[in-house]
Amino acid sequence: MKPALIIIALIMLAALLAPALTTHDPRALSGAQFEAPSARHWLGTDQLGRDVFSRLLIGARRTLSISGLATVLAIFGGMMVGTMAAIPNAWLSRSIRTIVDALLALPSLLWSLVVITLLGSGTDAIIIAVGSAQIAPVARVAYARALSVYSREYVLAARAQGAGESFILRQHILPNCASVIFAYSAVVFSYSLLNSAALTFLGLAGAPGITDWGVLLSEGRAAILQAPWIALSAGCAITLLVIAVNHLAEEMAAPR
Repeated sequence: MKPALIIIALIMLAALLAPALTTHDPRALSGAQFEAPSARHWLGTDQLGRDVFSRLLIGARRTLSISGLATVLAIFGGMMVGTMAAIPNAWLSRSIRTIVDALLALPSLLWSLVVITLLGSGTDAIIIAVGSAQIAPVARVAYARALSVYSREYVLAARAQGAGESFILRQHILPNCASVIFAYSAVVFSYSLLNSAALTFLGLAGAPGITDWGVLLSEGRAAILQAPWIALSAGCAITLLVIAVNHLAEEMAAPR
């Protein structure tokens, strides 16, 4: 098994089994503020005496859930927009491409902040904000792939036999786009993870007391000199997962 896949699987498994793996109640106050990593607290404690290791595991569930759902939203939305832009219809295709190009000019985090401003903070708003920010890049990839498939002989033959656009789209375009988009979904997940962590880092997580990796980074930044292990634990987790996912995406996209 590939190392990147092993790392991703272990992190996902740890997030899934977080309640059973935590060594302390992540909300319990131990009374020992900024305690250094030890046998009792593997990654030390934070400013309120809470166990950082337990908070890291619990926070992984929310961070990965948001990133995963945002990726699903981006993939389905981007596939729909990209394949529609490739349909032989000059007005529709040109209009969609113009909108997609305009959205691509906006930084994804800036778009996410605009959506958060409109919807308010919270888990659902972050999923919509982060997912919608990645629709345009996915649509561009899907459009390029769909355009190449539309020029294939079997598509031209199907159209010559009287097949409608919906049949061609369903039977030929979407299945041929799926493999490319599946490989690209790893990149989308990485961006979703970074953007969701950035939004929660900025204090948009929602209700007070919610734990995820972005919140841990924010709390760790405020105490970076006193307790560097808080920010390092979340920062290393995000970095490790992003590197592993990107490496997996490269392997999936490599010619075989």
